[in-house]
Amino acid sequence: MFVGINDLCYQKKDVILFNSHAKSKSVVLSNFYPCKLSYGGIDYNSVEQLFFIMRLTGHRAHQDSILNMEEAKDAKKYGEKYVGWLEINDGPERLIPMLRFCIRLKYNQCQEFQQFLIDNPQKKLVEYAPWGDCTWGMIDEHEEFEWNWYKGKVWGQNICGRIIQQIRREGQEGDVVAELPEWVILPKAYS
Repeated sequence: MFVGINDLCYQKKDVILFNSHAKSKSVVLSNFYPCKLSYGGIDYNSVEQLFFIMRLTGHRAHQDSILNMEEAKDAKKYGEKYVGWLEINDGPERLIPMLRFCIRLKYNQCQEFQQFLIDNPQKKLVEYAPWGDCTWGMIDEHEEFEWNWYKGKVWGQNICGRIIQQIRREGQEGDVVAELPEWVILPKAYS
């Protein structure tokens, strides 16, 4: 968990839960959701793919490997392996702006994502992570309700959900501007 970011607790019935396993329209909120994102003349197939390419800045061969992957889950698995192996120790001050950039790009380029946020202007958005991630998402307060999308409470920092809510507010107030963090070098910049 990130130090200095408070935990939240919600009744599942009061929020919109999402992840890549969702059987509802909320699946569009997942970073694994397949959508074309373009930046600097390069196309990415999901937020997850772009996020791990950003995390591997300075490691062009690994960025290219992820760029060639068609599935977000493969990009994450490979990315996590090499972020660990290369001992890339990004803290929240770097990770959160990178993910925010990716999700802003998604808001501007994925009509289904933007429309879902327009159609749901107020409800809290929670990345439901029964596999145990209470930093980026939220987990069940009680084991008996794991994978139950309607009963029980979830708790955690919900960083991903908070970022999406922030971008939804930006969209309601005007333009959503995606500015690449200054320390990130995407593959196009090498050319």
